[in-house]
Amino acid sequence: MEVIAKALQILDEDTVHRRTLDWVREVVQKIAPEEDDEAIARRVLQKATGETMRALEGLWEAFGISSPPSWVEKVLRAGSWVMAKVCKGEEGPEAVIWAPGETRAHFPLPSPMPGNFQLAAYAGRTDVEAASELFARRGRAFLRTQSLEKVKEATKVVKGLRPFFEAMNLADLEGALEVLAGLRDGEARVEGPHVLLREKGVWALRTGLALGDLSSTKDFLTRGRAVLSYPHGVEIALKGHFWWKGKLGLEELVIRWQGDVVHFWRPADRPEPHADPLAKDPVGKMVRQMLERAPRQGTFSPRMKALVEGLRGGENPLEVLKDPGFFKRLYLRALSLS
Repeated sequence: MEVIAKALQILDEDTVHRRTLDWVREVVQKIAPEEDDEAIARRVLQKATGETMRALEGLWEAFGISSPPSWVEKVLRAGSWVMAKVCKGEEGPEAVIWAPGETRAHFPLPSPMPGNFQLAAYAGRTDVEAASELFARRGRAFLRTQSLEKVKEATKVVKGLRPFFEAMNLADLEGALEVLAGLRDGEARVEGPHVLLREKGVWALRTGLALGDLSSTKDFLTRGRAVLSYPHGVEIALKGHFWWKGKLGLEELVIRWQGDVVHFWRPADRPEPHADPLAKDPVGKMVRQMLERAPRQGTFSPRMKALVEGLRGGENPLEVLKDPGFFKRLYLRALSLS
């Protein structure tokens, strides 16, 4: 059912922690207000919990846990979350599993992990951090590091937890990381669904392009800069950087069009636009955030005013520029502003 598929996609993208039936009903109402939201929400929550449980069952297998905590599924169905982490216990390495209101469960591991590992599981979403700089959700992964050893460490963690990453629809991640470690400086490759990049001491892996092509994706994810060209001579320059825990940030946005230039920047008293690198359109999200801010400086001809207005009104500013109809509407708007 299309409504259920859309709701599950929202649950995978949304960062809300409390995933109660009432919250899922609100999600369903926004998608299909004419439907029986409670009945559909129950089905969505059941499917979402089942997806997360399959991932956790892969984790139990990877950890060698034959009798996991009995409360895990109950906690997820109630809308709460489950955490798991590899720690150094009194008698050696152990996996610790806990949830709000539940007693922590400790399980000894047969050998130390080659890098850190922690997980937060919600109905319909499982967030993973491994080897400090590898981040993953179902079917998606992101790594950006300035250390080849971190790439190798991440590879070892993924290999050691193979049943879990297979359950996360990331069975190909181990091989992609091995290829990443062997890239030459300046090389960019696509390995299955993953983009692999190396540039001047930076190694990066992302499931899917971050921008419209491999070259601009490499420029942004390795150097933090990219210049994008569009029809009618429009050019957009991006300057970004990388936050703690892999978050992407956008410091500056420059729009150039046939001699007109407009700069958008991060105000000193406000946080910069930022996005989860695992989101389906992280750079587009940051550009939308930046366009909502007042421009720093620029040339505001009627044509540029119309362009900025049009981009602000678009769901995806970087994609709307590819639509021929957008420029037809833009020129008409520019005439009305003249």
